[in-house]
Amino acid sequence: MSKQFEWVTEEEIGWDVPGPPPPEKRPFFPPRHLLILITLLLTAAGVGYWQLQQRAATVAAAIEQDVISSHTILQQAAASGDSELLVTILSGRDDRWADQQQALTSRYLLTDRWPLGLYASGSGEVLDVTLSPDLTEVEVVTAVPFAVGWEQEIVNDPTAPQVTLQQTAVYRQGEIRWLLIAPTPEFWGEMQTENGRFLTLTYPQRDETWAKRLLTDFDQQLADLCQTQPDYPCPLPLHMAVRFDTSPAALDVLLLSSSGSELRLPTPTLVGLPTNEAAYDALLQGYLSYLMAGAFTQLAGWRCCDQAPLLHRALLDRQLADLGLRPWPLQPQHYQQMFRQPVAGLGGLGRFWSMPQPLPSEPYTLWPLDNHEMQQSYALLDYLQTVQPNISWAEAHKRLATASEYRTWLQKYVPVGGGRGGGGVVGEQGWLEFMQKQVETAVDASLVPNQQIQLMCSNGVGRPANLVRYDPTTDQWRTELTDRGFLFMSPLPDDSGVLLQERQTQRSQSWGIVWRDGHEIPVQQPELHDGLFRVDPLGSDLVLYGFDFSNRTNSYSHLQTGNCQGSSCSLQTYTDLAVWSPDGQKVLLQKDDQYLFLKRSPDAPEFFISKGYAPFWLNNLTYGFAIQAANSDGSSTENIFVMRMPQEIWLWLTTARLLPALPPEARLRPLKIQDMAANPHNPEEILVALVYADEEREGAFVVAYDRILQTSRLLLTLPYKITPTRPLQFSPNGRFLTIQSFAQADATWTLDFYDLTTDEPFRLTSDFVFTLPGYDWSADEQWLLRVGDGYLHLYSPGQNLDRLVVYPNFPRCNFAAWVNSH
Repeated sequence: MSKQFEWVTEEEIGWDVPGPPPPEKRPFFPPRHLLILITLLLTAAGVGYWQLQQRAATVAAAIEQDVISSHTILQQAAASGDSELLVTILSGRDDRWADQQQALTSRYLLTDRWPLGLYASGSGEVLDVTLSPDLTEVEVVTAVPFAVGWEQEIVNDPTAPQVTLQQTAVYRQGEIRWLLIAPTPEFWGEMQTENGRFLTLTYPQRDETWAKRLLTDFDQQLADLCQTQPDYPCPLPLHMAVRFDTSPAALDVLLLSSSGSELRLPTPTLVGLPTNEAAYDALLQGYLSYLMAGAFTQLAGWRCCDQAPLLHRALLDRQLADLGLRPWPLQPQHYQQMFRQPVAGLGGLGRFWSMPQPLPSEPYTLWPLDNHEMQQSYALLDYLQTVQPNISWAEAHKRLATASEYRTWLQKYVPVGGGRGGGGVVGEQGWLEFMQKQVETAVDASLVPNQQIQLMCSNGVGRPANLVRYDPTTDQWRTELTDRGFLFMSPLPDDSGVLLQERQTQRSQSWGIVWRDGHEIPVQQPELHDGLFRVDPLGSDLVLYGFDFSNRTNSYSHLQTGNCQGSSCSLQTYTDLAVWSPDGQKVLLQKDDQYLFLKRSPDAPEFFISKGYAPFWLNNLTYGFAIQAANSDGSSTENIFVMRMPQEIWLWLTTARLLPALPPEARLRPLKIQDMAANPHNPEEILVALVYADEEREGAFVVAYDRILQTSRLLLTLPYKITPTRPLQFSPNGRFLTIQSFAQADATWTLDFYDLTTDEPFRLTSDFVFTLPGYDWSADEQWLLRVGDGYLHLYSPGQNLDRLVVYPNFPRCNFAAWVNSH
């Protein structure tokens, strides 16, 4: 057996056979200096990392503070509508986007969302500031509180629903401060498209979650329409294209058309993302008003803007109101406002048929509330519903899209053919009576003064006239004179009666009549050959203005009503502009538009004063006028002189002293004096009417100059030309300055008032131009009477009240005046 073989039995396998003990292991300890080095390195690394973290936090905090500073400026600009302030933190890299931001700011849409029924009630709280990795861009998320509704007043209404939306702004580091920039395409993501049953929605990927939810709710609203509105078939023959737009311009949805191939709405991130269900419902409600307006437009087949855009808008809002998506905006106070503007008859509303849809002038005002054409178009729908309570607005909308003219559309609801009002419409009386009821809901008739109203009415121009008396306290009418050739009527200064001009033959002869206490008193001859167009009170007397149409010349007369005793009244006639002193004893005469003469008494001889124009009286002893003086450079200057009798004269001021009160653009154009008058409540203040020297340019200004303080202030800015003959007038007690301006292009005149006791102006506008001045104050100076086309308008500026009186039996009354009861 070989010695190299070792036998091992099965039991021996795995037995531990003790071997030689292993060598003893000793622990390794690095050298002491190496341990110290490693410890120092680790400590240094930790401190360095901590310092880097601290520095990063410090930098981030500084950036956040700078960004919040810029964001605060944005919030201030948004709240005040100050686009110039916004420019200080606005990036100019994208000119178009920057222009859009400024436009939104000026219309209070930078953070506000009033076109969607969401009114910002505060600047909001910054929730998050997120820096990009390279620290060059920052996203700021702000929680903005909103009041939900459709009028600005809800912002101050504690009971109005309140919601919060989260808005995001993006900033980039500029040279001096952080600047607001346009979000990048990566911010929004790719545009996505989602199809629903009735619409296709295109939206940015960033808003995918909200877009899908809104699509479902949009579809449901359209599906419910044919169930809740029997005027629409089921299923709706409708498919709309809707786009959630990322352009800032989309926020001004009032400017976006809902009649095109695609309805554009601001994407949710632009508006602000909802923070809860209430906020989502508010956002949805705002969107739905535009979605349904687009649906109604498509279902009606209306195309912008050929057929009646004003009535189209009114029909949209009528249907939205029926769905509860918007309130019907026309209220009683808006009916009152209508009668301070030209009121079209039922037939006359056809003038608005092709009028383009205007923009709201006030940022918080809905479409119809700041525009009298829109107000009357909305009022027409109110009236039609009273005529036909079961009217179908959907059917009316379809007919609007195909009608060739206003009367064609209207005849479905109101008889057309014959009648007055310029549109051949029967039912003008019913229309005015309807308007009368709307106005009177806000007026207590007991507030009307205890006086009566005298009217001169006829069956048409050139037809015999009747003299009628109306008692507003009892609503009773009484005819006093019938079938007379009356041409003109004006109240007497004490409201004891009226002055009438009556044609005597088919020729031009006419004479004056004073109608007082049921009696006629003829005016002393010579006959009034010239047609009277205006009468001004002068104490207890009257100044009459006439025009000779044959010779194209004016005439001026002084009627002493106090001498109307017995069978006649005394009349003095002048061929030159005559301006009487307050006591009616002295008169200034302006001849050939440039020479001034003085009569110290009605029977005294006249003597030359000066070359000048625009004469006026400060008091019974002092008068003034304007004169044009030549400057050394060849230009001319208007100077105002004042003269005290018997012979004391001094320069008061030049027109250059009035210019600081005018708007900057007006100072760049040559102006001239049209009229001057003393302020009845401040003898040291002169009122000056200035007009453009360029006859082609319309507009005028009334400036007050205090000769003691040597200061000027602007009282009124007038839109049209003013009469060259004594345009500055005053109410009987001197409380109101009154001035008229007239637009020849569209036969519209404005009546501007300035309350000299409260420094408050107000304006009435009319296109009823038969008479001048066309208004009369009650004895207590609380109510202004104005004649209109088919109605009387009683307006109380102090109480801000209106009352409308419709003529019961006369198609036309051209003159009206307050008279004492008898």
